Order: sequence, then structure tokens, then C-alpha cells
Amino acid sequence: MYFYTPRYFVLYIIFSIIPEWQCSHFVKSTGDHCSRLVSNENCKNSIIDERYLLYDINPPEGFNLRRDVFLRVAILTKKLQKFGDWTLVLPPWTSLYHWRSSDAGDQYNIPWGKFFDVKSIEKFVPVIEFQDFIQERENKVIDEVYVLQHFKGAWENNDWKDKMDVEPCHEKFHYWLNDDGLFEGEFWDNDDLISAKKVQCLSFQGSASYIIPLLVGGRKIGKIAWIIEPDPNAPRIVMVDRAEVLLHDEFGSVEYWRARRSMRFASPLVMEATKFRKHFLNSSDEQDDTVRPEDWRNEKPNEVIDDGKMKNVFSKGGPYLCVHLRRQDFLWGRSSEVPSLKWAALQVLNHLKELKLFTVFIATDAPDKEVDEFRQYIGPKHNVVQWKPSMKLKKVYKDGGAAIIEQIICSHARYFIGTHESTYSFRIQEEREIMGFHPDTTFNRLCGGDIPTTNELTIKGKESHCERPSRWRIVFYVKNFVQQLQVTSSKPQTMTQVFSKRS
Repeated sequence: MYFYTPRYFVLYIIFSIIPEWQCSHFVKSTGDHCSRLVSNENCKNSIIDERYLLYDINPPEGFNLRRDVFLRVAILTKKLQKFGDWTLVLPPWTSLYHWRSSDAGDQYNIPWGKFFDVKSIEKFVPVIEFQDFIQERENKVIDEVYVLQHFKGAWENNDWKDKMDVEPCHEKFHYWLNDDGLFEGEFWDNDDLISAKKVQCLSFQGSASYIIPLLVGGRKIGKIAWIIEPDPNAPRIVMVDRAEVLLHDEFGSVEYWRARRSMRFASPLVMEATKFRKHFLNSSDEQDDTVRPEDWRNEKPNEVIDDGKMKNVFSKGGPYLCVHLRRQDFLWGRSSEVPSLKWAALQVLNHLKELKLFTVFIATDAPDKEVDEFRQYIGPKHNVVQWKPSMKLKKVYKDGGAAIIEQIICSHARYFIGTHESTYSFRIQEEREIMGFHPDTTFNRLCGGDIPTTNELTIKGKESHCERPSRWRIVFYVKNFVQQLQVTSSKPQTMTQVFSKRS
């Protein structure tokens, strides 16, 4: 996780998404050398042919943060296509921190196809499952591993410059030499299947594409500038460990959203969520205006021409509200941002009344006892619904699949309330953006603390005083992209105004 002052965070976002032809730390090269500043057919697929990029992430990081890191690496891999036939190897999902269910069975070496439509992702960037990758004998040894780490004192003076250097490791080295002179390591719990010829620590500060010279061939000139010189002897298989250190190249851009839209969920998970919505929430894509094209590349903005002006038409969603009520580690890690159960229920009831809805779907990591308490605060006039898989389904879908099914259900709701700074809520907000919901029905959060006392503000008043989620709106065209540089959201409208604009 990264921490910025608001000023420097905004500057980072703005400069990280300026088109690469306007800003680069890569020095223009001469002759047959390729660079980020020059784009021509002579550079495309020059010298280097078949190459593979593998990556791993700090073990404590959760499922939804890992999905975000995938976007950074996927976009990096697509940019590498300029220098050869690069394929991204999808790392298996293995025993994540939050996957603690004892009744889910083995949760090691789960392929991406269990959770995502890999063929859909392939329409954005070439990918291969790790299990398929290592079927070839020559792929069992990685040529080079870069273990990313932050520069010491990186956050002390706010002097941000893209830079990288191979340096001694700052922390314990998690790789070791075997009797054959190869490096062994955890490798997603596949240490018996794969090894590496070379491992070194790389202090890194910058966007993901800044690492390209080390992957395709290049050299450093001066203090921080690098020149790209594609090398036919460059490593064929490269791994980037601790890939979360790489920052976004394209956050919020058209390319970012293309990568994000390609991450369609696996069909069995979508079918399970669809079935649940139909039977328990009176919800279907046809009546909720959430029908999507089979191919994400055919998705377009929901717009109509009215009186000669282009206007947005927003999806309606099912007749229920969804709330993501994060508990457990947030209770001690972010206690000021977590509401008491009673205060959470009062906030939900307030929105149910405004929306004239009677059903709330709850996605939570809270124990059953707390869910029952929340249900009591909601009261008998409203339904509190959960998706509770059987033991058989839990073993089939695993914890990751169960989380995705809940997210699908939440993404189809008439109104969504998330948990502040939860990546689980972020992913739901992105899904709702893709499906075309009004932002006022998506970018909402539970306010922390306890219920207002008689001497404090009203419920609406107290809600208005907690920080609102940033609105990162979807963009389909470059011409609309500059509008997304606005980090702060506009003043929310009433729900009557929102739904009256649908027609």
C-alpha cells in the first residue's frame, strides 16, 4: 500500500497517465534501437521473439489487490509486444491471507480459469496459465528473477523521480541455491517444479513500463535515465517478484479500462450469481437493464441523442440495495472507518427509505452472530439477504469464487454502499461503472463511528461529513479521458433525480 499527501497523489495520477509520447525518462536511441519516444514498424517485434513474463506479489496481499496488480502487469506486457512476442504467465492462486475457510478444501495452485474467463483476457493481451506454461521442459527454469523493493528513504523528501537500480536486498532473501547451482524459492508453492538461474534485488520507483530496459535489453546512462537496446541474448523467461511495487502506467485511461473490462468472470460463477438473483432478489439482466455483449470489446457507453445532445442512459439494477460490510481486520486496522452494527443498519435503512426498497443484500466477512444483530437492527419490515453456499459449492468455488459471486450480486444492485478504502468495494464499483450505473448509485460508503446522539448531527448530516469515495469513471474514448483527471466527485444528486434521468 502506498501513502501520499493529497497534493502529491494528484500529481502522481496526472503524470502517470500522460501519453507516453509526451513524457518519458527513456532516452531516445539511435540506429536500430527502439525507445518509448519513437514508434515505428522497425521497432515492432525486432530482434527478440518468444518471451515470457512471470510475476508474484507480497504474500499478505489480498485477492482484490492482486487483481489490481494484474492490470499493471498486463498493460506492461502489452507494451512489451513492441519488442518481441511476449506472453504473460498467469500465476496460480495459492493460500491467500483471507482464504481461511476450513470447509473449502485445498486452496493451493488454483488456475485463473477457476475465477476468470481466460479467453476474454486473451483478447487484450497474450496470457498462459502457469500449469500449461511449465508443461514444456525448457520453461521449468527462469532465466532471471528481479525481486522489487523500495529505495531506502523513498517517502522522506517527496522528491519523486522514476528510477531503478540493482542493489543489495533490504530484507531477508527468500531464494536459495541448490546443489545444481540454481535458485529455489516458493514460486507459488511450486518450488519442486521450477527454479531460476539468477536472482537479484531491484530497488524500483516508478510506473511499470520503466522496467522495460531490464526486460528487453538496455543500459543506464547518467543518474536515472535508461536507454533501450533490444538484445537478442536477453533472458527468454523473466520473473518480477513483489510486483505490487510497480505503479500504474495507465490508471483511469482508456487502456486501463480495456484491460479491466477484459477480466470477465468465469461462467460458472456468473451462472450461480444469476440464479441467486432470480430466485431471491427478483432480479434479471433483462429487467434490470444490465444485458452485456458477449465480447467486452463490443461494449459501448450507454448514450442516446435527445434534442440534438448526447445524454447518458443509466442501468437500473435489481430491486435491492447491496452493502459491503467489512469487519474482521478492519475493526483493528481501520477502526475509525468501521461503523458499529447499529450505525451501519441505520445508514442502510435511511437509503432503503429514500429508494423505496425493502431488500438489502449483505456481503460481509462478519460472523453469523454479527449478521443476526445487523438483521435485528434493520427490523422486520425489510429483508436481509445473504448468499450462503453449501459445503459442496464452497469446495467447488473456493473462497475466491465465493467472493466473486457476492461481488457480481452487489454489482447488479439498484444501489451500492461500500466500505471505505476496501479493494473489495473498489472492484464492485468498477463492475458497476462497466455496466453503466449512475455514479451516485455506486460511489457510496458506510461512515464510521457510532450513531449520532441527540446532541450531534442527524443521520444525513453525519453521513455528509465523512470522506466520500473518489469517482474514477469509465472511459471508452481518448477524447473523454482528460475529464477523468478530476479526483474529487461532484455533489451527489437525490435518487429521484438519478432515476428520473434514465428515460
